[in-house]
Amino acid sequence: MKVYSNNIKDNGYLDERFGNNTSIKSDIVDGANLRSFHIKWEDLPANTKSLAIIFDDYDAVPVCGFSWIHWLAANIDPSLNELKENASLELADKMVQGKNSWSSGLITKDTENKNYQKFGGCAPPNCDHEYMVKVFALDSTLDLKDGFMMNELIKKMEGHVLGVSSFKFMYNKVK
Repeated sequence: MKVYSNNIKDNGYLDERFGNNTSIKSDIVDGANLRSFHIKWEDLPANTKSLAIIFDDYDAVPVCGFSWIHWLAANIDPSLNELKENASLELADKMVQGKNSWSSGLITKDTENKNYQKFGGCAPPNCDHEYMVKVFALDSTLDLKDGFMMNELIKKMEGHVLGVSSFKFMYNKVK
């Protein structure tokens, strides 16, 4: 199983359009860039029925005390072969999406904002951060609804993971 994004430059950095350094300020809503980047998968295990994604930032731990969750998505049809740019918004009906850490109350008190149940782009406040995207191939779809939490996703995936693949990239400190 292989996963990757064509939005990562040769230097290992994600294109600035997918975080708060974007020049497209209309993509930033309620403090988060909502434009998700491209993700492609190949060579999935046999009998893969759905995919799940966890996109997070472990470099956020010294800043806020926990790994910042940028995107949770599940029940993605593996036959799509990829999620194109902005799939979090444009293909929202083709997946369920969980709460990201923008809903933690650390940035805003509006923890039920529906924008926090989508992709929330990179916004490292202290230095360049390394991010990780994990894609899980599953033998079933999961009983989850929009707004699920990461612990729910992990519990629902138990016993259903056929394979997992990941990729990392860097993003520049917010200017």
